[in-house]
Parts: sequence; structure tokens; C-alpha cells
Amino acid sequence: MHSSFLFFETQLFFPPLPNRRTVYRDIRVLEAAGIPIGSESGVGYYLVEGYHLPPVTFTSEEAGALLLAGKLADAYTDSKTKKNVDSALYKIKAVLNKEDKAFLSGIEKKIQVFNSENFNEPTEDSILKNIQVAMYTGNIIEIQYYSPNSSQSTSRRIEPVSLGFFDNHWYLIAYCRLRKAYRNFRIDRIEKLSKTDQRFQQ
Repeated sequence: MHSSFLFFETQLFFPPLPNRRTVYRDIRVLEAAGIPIGSESGVGYYLVEGYHLPPVTFTSEEAGALLLAGKLADAYTDSKTKKNVDSALYKIKAVLNKEDKAFLSGIEKKIQVFNSENFNEPTEDSILKNIQVAMYTGNIIEIQYYSPNSSQSTSRRIEPVSLGFFDNHWYLIAYCRLRKAYRNFRIDRIEKLSKTDQRFQQ
């Protein structure tokens, strides 16, 4: 038992080293990209002190596309997602050059997305984010779900598979352990959602 544990630790903390030729090749690629690489005998390679990666830049077309996506998110997501999108767009605007900032400012108030009468905002502020996390980590989620076909809501444990937006509604496709089958759950009908510690095989 102890030997197996030691082997596991060795694999975890001491992965196989890359081939020397691969390292040299990668160094040359970085240098060709204009990144200042220094070297010192007995130490190795390093980034020259004071060098910083350049900030991410966007073209006016990319910024305009992100603005449109933000407008759609404001109209068709939950409150938490809206705040996150607004925060991201604020950071994007901060790195734009003067001309592109003026472009966004000039069109932002002229673009409007209106909610359809059939769209109902999800009940919980962070429900879309929590579903995304559960899909990534493979955690079973527990929901309180209301269906118009029944007189009361039901508690279910489900395995989230994918999110989709169709006919003005967000849907979650998941395996329902109560019904023992895959089901579509309309997000605005989920009254409560919590992530469990139980995992499912993805």
C-alpha cells in the first residue's frame, strides 16, 4: 500500500521532462515573436526583467460584436450573468484605443434588444452560472421544479448535460434520476437549485 502511494506521488510531482530539442525549439519560437529571453549558465532561460505581455487588443469589428452579444445577454439572461457581462464589457472598453472607444460610445445607445413577452427571467440570479459550473465539474444538481402539468413542484436530482436557448426560453438537458430518463427542463421553472457533492460520469 505504501509503495503504491509513493508511486502516485512520484507521478504527480515529477512528470517526465520534455525533450531538450523541444525546449530549444520553443525558446526560438518565443524569441522570433519578439519576447526577450535571457539565459544564464547553471540557471537556465528566463524572461528579461521588466518585460510584460502586451494587453489584449480588439478590432472595432470585434468590439462591436461583443457589444451586440452583451445587449442580447442583458435581455435574455439572469441578473448575475448580466452583471458579469457588463463587467467584462467595461474591461474591454478600457483597453480599446481612442478611435474604437468613440465607435462603441457612438453606437451603444442606438442598439436595443427588447424582451419577448414569452421570455421569463430565471428565478435565481446565478442559476445559469451554477449550471455551467456543474456541467464542467460533473456534479449532480438538485432542483425544485415546477411543471404546469402537475399541481405542485417536485424535487429532483439531475445530471446536467447541456444548455440551450430556444423559442425565447433557456432549457437544460439533463438526466433525471427521478424519471430515470433524459428530460428538458425550462430554466424559468426551476424554483431552486443547489449543487451536490455527488459526481456523475460524463
